[in-house]
Amino acid sequence: MPVPRLPRPKFNTFQIVFGLFIFALALRLWGVWHGLPYIYSVDEPALVHSVLGLRFDLNPHHFDWPHFHFYLSYLTFGIFYKARIAWQVWGWKPVMEAMWPILWNDGAIFYLLLRLLSVFMGALTVIPVYLASKELFTDKRKAFLAAFVFALIPFHVENSKYALVDVPATFWAAWSFWLALRAFRLPSLKNYVLAGVLAGLATSSKYNAVLIFLVLILVHVARVFRFPKSFKVIKLLMADWYKLAVAGVACLAAFFAGTPFALLDWKTFSGSQNSTGALWQLSRAGNRFEFAALGRLGDSLVNKIGVGFGYFALAVALVGIIVALRSKDRGRPQGVALQVVAIFTLLFYLYVGSSAFAPVQIFMPLYLALTPMFVVGSSFFVQLIKKEFFEKAPSWRLAFPLILAVLVLPTLLSAVKVDYLYTQPDTRNIAKKFIDSAIPKGRVIGLEGEYQPYYEGGYKILGVPAWRYEPMSESKIEYVVVTGPSHVRDIREDPKFGGILQNLNPVYVSLNGQDRLGPNVFIYKINYPLANQWWLDETKVPKLTLESILSSDHSWRDKVLPSGYTTSLIVTGNWDLS
Repeated sequence: MPVPRLPRPKFNTFQIVFGLFIFALALRLWGVWHGLPYIYSVDEPALVHSVLGLRFDLNPHHFDWPHFHFYLSYLTFGIFYKARIAWQVWGWKPVMEAMWPILWNDGAIFYLLLRLLSVFMGALTVIPVYLASKELFTDKRKAFLAAFVFALIPFHVENSKYALVDVPATFWAAWSFWLALRAFRLPSLKNYVLAGVLAGLATSSKYNAVLIFLVLILVHVARVFRFPKSFKVIKLLMADWYKLAVAGVACLAAFFAGTPFALLDWKTFSGSQNSTGALWQLSRAGNRFEFAALGRLGDSLVNKIGVGFGYFALAVALVGIIVALRSKDRGRPQGVALQVVAIFTLLFYLYVGSSAFAPVQIFMPLYLALTPMFVVGSSFFVQLIKKEFFEKAPSWRLAFPLILAVLVLPTLLSAVKVDYLYTQPDTRNIAKKFIDSAIPKGRVIGLEGEYQPYYEGGYKILGVPAWRYEPMSESKIEYVVVTGPSHVRDIREDPKFGGILQNLNPVYVSLNGQDRLGPNVFIYKINYPLANQWWLDETKVPKLTLESILSSDHSWRDKVLPSGYTTSLIVTGNWDLS
């Protein structure tokens, strides 16, 4: 039995969609300043430096990412630069610099500008998501729900806070997604071509977004073959396939328009050099037709899509896919269109999820299809609960919004958690403040781990070998900073540090986890003189040679090394026992 209609909302469609946009904007905007003025992301500098390099050469000379968003970002920089000159001419600089000093910080402002561009495009994506969902559902409120859920997707909220290309690529893909679904109902050449153009712009922002063109292909096939098999089908095929071909050409043309040096510098573009050629990205995908791909599919579902979309929301969406595929409502356009979206979801997952290199962000275009599938799954559960418990109960009008709220609540909480994390200071920023205030300038700091705070002069910085393998007194290391991405070991409990354990005092610990961004950070002070270091006792350690390492007589190693490390020493031939 269909769910009874709720009273019509007091706001019109424009007001509701605009409200959803503002809501999505607020979620993504909050915490966008994370880490600044320091940049800890690996990929953000790659984009910003490439865009700044366009001042000297419009050819970035690397095609690991396509270039459309580079040029869009360059335009953003140009507008800001002109505005900043105008503020200075008008005499506004002192006031504005006092209020927002970052506006004249050329190191940080470019990152913030591109983060804001990503925030804006990410929030705007709710509009094509609403329009696409309206093509799939006869009830506008389901389309509103789809747009609301998309606004909450945890990883989309998080990734929008970075100066990267994934959110912009999904923005363009969302418009192509809508126009492809619209082409099922209105199969005009215009809709086909526009869907192709926008798929091309999405691909020109990030290569994997080209898969959104598959929606238009599936729509075309479904539209043709839903008619009875007769000579009319052949006639329809002959008459309409040109639209798909023209859309393909439009997609290709839009890609090269956004990445023109893919043609002008074809040799570099078509190469497979590391981080330079476009084929390098494809080469990382590995073999999808091997037994290991099955394990990668499971990992992609749980640790990539589940983490990014939300486990509860994904479970509901999977139910929606099953419901859509089993639907007998094939006579109505909406029923067929929902099956198209369900099939696209499965094909995208099977192709991308079987890749050897499939980071969580590569699945972002899939969120466009999972969102309406979540609505289908939610409708299934709502109707099931109504049938079991509220079929004749007058309290259904109260129960229905409560049930819907329960279905959406886990995703909402995940989005709020993301915002909370990004409003907390990064552990590396906290550690830097501590180092600057508590460690005198000129001291020697030894580092272990690549997730380090910034050290802006005044300190002598030594890498891991300087304090792990040499006598500490020789290196004159006074402090040690140990960092790790999630859990970092406490070196006081590490037996390989021998006698220095009694000479280490932890002076600061900043823990990552559930409450803030950044790695764990341990800072130790070394107390001299060091004692009981087995490597300083020459009588215990014979002179190392290849023969002595590989010799069968290694009883001396069992005396000076902790149990279990002897094999590692023999195999590696060095003292790195990690």
